[in-house]
Amino acid sequence: MTKKLHFEQEQRSPRCAPGENAINVVAQECNGCRACMEECLFLREQGTPGLIATKALRNGDDHPAFSCSLCQLCTQICPQQLPIAQMFLDLRRQAVSNDRNILKSYRPLRFYEALGGSSLLKQYFIPKDCDTVFFPGCTLPGIRPKQTEQLFMFMQKKFSSLGLVLDCCLQSSHNLGDHAGFTEKKDRIIKKLKVNGIRHVITSCPSCYQVFQQYGAGIKVSMAYSHLADVMTLPETLAKKVKSEARYTVHDPCISRFNSDVQQDVRMLISLAGGTVIELAHAGVRTLCCGEGGGVGLVKKKYKLQWQQQRKAETGSLPMITYCAGCTVSLHSASTMHILDLIFPGSDKPNKRVKQIQTYFNRLFFKRKMSSYFKSCKT
Repeated sequence: MTKKLHFEQEQRSPRCAPGENAINVVAQECNGCRACMEECLFLREQGTPGLIATKALRNGDDHPAFSCSLCQLCTQICPQQLPIAQMFLDLRRQAVSNDRNILKSYRPLRFYEALGGSSLLKQYFIPKDCDTVFFPGCTLPGIRPKQTEQLFMFMQKKFSSLGLVLDCCLQSSHNLGDHAGFTEKKDRIIKKLKVNGIRHVITSCPSCYQVFQQYGAGIKVSMAYSHLADVMTLPETLAKKVKSEARYTVHDPCISRFNSDVQQDVRMLISLAGGTVIELAHAGVRTLCCGEGGGVGLVKKKYKLQWQQQRKAETGSLPMITYCAGCTVSLHSASTMHILDLIFPGSDKPNKRVKQIQTYFNRLFFKRKMSSYFKSCKT
């Protein structure tokens, strides 16, 4: 484990007792200090969290919760440690519970999620004596299939009976407020894992990590990058082209805002690759949303664009590394890289944009390739 990051600040746990209504807490205790508004265009335009909560309690589902990215920067900044992001999630859940037609605006996102959990792309490869699986998530095999395969093969050196699960963690349904749909499908995944004796899920997706951490029902979850860092040496396939002391910035996904372990481990990997990290003003617990959070881009595109522009402006001309495949896509530029592009270089142009339709083919071919691999292991 690396030393404490210089930009780390005290993580503020939202002050909301179990069973307590976050909407009521924010309505009653927000003092309108506006600290959260300084960092968020959405709140600057919509008003203080206390004002939004009070109006929602009075007017029902007439609120702007679906314009919030749920990135939790407001929660971290709040001097009173109020559960602001949880309040917006709860407002979404109430609205969807009252009218599921709200979800029609998110058809592209819902389709992407449904396809990830369909028989076309879903597969559980669980070998004999397996109690640990690699769960890469939806996006990484789509944009980096070769690196996903290489990461799995490398992880097998540490976990000899490692299985592979291609499925969707349903984070989109969760964040859109479809609590019933999320719970039903999530429970099926957890049940299937447990029935097959799985006790440990290793993932390369920060969203999958959060879902299993919060709802895994006792299944251990860890990030693949932390296992790479634990080894303290990089695989033999380490990029030969990485220049000594090359400088990079790091975009911490907002979903990993409070996961200091993976933040440090990714920086360790960059250091082991010969690179130097130039920290951004907004990093670690104060990181920014990439613009994709909460599906905001489908209903309020200007908020998505504002997050993207702010992040790119802060990065400047330096290459930016992130460890979230979704962020890699959202913040795509000539200098944006996924951490696996550094560890397992698969292309001279790792930042070439992958078309949406190609990501589906990549995932299908990846599934077929891994199916052949697991069949060959049995012979």
